[in-house]
Amino acid sequence: MNESGDGLVFLDLGFRQDAPTTTKISDSPVFEQFGNILTAIPSRTAYTARLRMPFWLIPGDLILAAPFLLPTSPETFAGMAVVAGNGGLIPWQAGIASPFGRFQFMAGREVGISFYGYGSSEDAFLFPVGGQLSENATLVKLRTIQLDFPIVEYRPFRTFSLDQSSSLVLQLYGAVDIPTRVDAGLLPTGDPEPSVKSVWQFGLRMAFDWRYYW
Repeated sequence: MNESGDGLVFLDLGFRQDAPTTTKISDSPVFEQFGNILTAIPSRTAYTARLRMPFWLIPGDLILAAPFLLPTSPETFAGMAVVAGNGGLIPWQAGIASPFGRFQFMAGREVGISFYGYGSSEDAFLFPVGGQLSENATLVKLRTIQLDFPIVEYRPFRTFSLDQSSSLVLQLYGAVDIPTRVDAGLLPTGDPEPSVKSVWQFGLRMAFDWRYYW
């Protein structure tokens, strides 16, 4: 491994709480007292998982190759893992060190998944009719699965010692939020199920990465 290499592999499991947006679905002052439920996107909770792993040629190829190569040719698999950690067979994911920090293209190397509305209480929000909140609005429960894929990663600094390291991580990512279940007509009852679709988005994630080595 060298400054351009990245052999980091991890699996994260967690729980997330998203804050509500500041935009309301109605500008009427009558509805200000209702708080979170009348925001354009109310607060949401989700169970999360995140997998990061280098790949040799295509994302996930080391996982697919492991059952076949480890028992028969462990040296070949080790060689593939080393090449993957140093940017891949086509080394477009090698880290780029600069005086301002370290840049790296990440597409396919890391994926996150969030299960919204799969807890003890599903996410609920008021669904406006015709884009406006009125007496015809219905209370809807929604489940979605969000997939996010980091595209570019930037680490402005990294410090380390014999048993620990720390760095600041900035990631530009793309994501898609896929509806999996809609329960409409909770209030009032009997309303038809609203039409929902997947939502694509781009974002910037910032995290402080600290590791302790035993």
